[in-house]
Amino acid sequence: MSNIEKKLKLVRFWMIGIFAIIFGGVTAFLVLLKGGDVWQALASGWPIYLISAVVCVVIYYIYKLIVTRK
Repeated sequence: MSNIEKKLKLVRFWMIGIFAIIFGGVTAFLVLLKGGDVWQALASGWPIYLISAVVCVVIYYIYKLIVTRK
């Protein structure tokens, strides 16, 4: 495995981890805010989930572009 592949694998791991933390935190906050209704919290949090997923994917591909550029 080359050094570039190791860096990309590490960034991929971090982006998935960051998204998982955002998903869990937002869901927990909304469940507390909505009075314990998980489905309503998930339904009202989907824009945040979508935005954070798109940002994580964009950051990964920008980093990939920078690392693989010669």
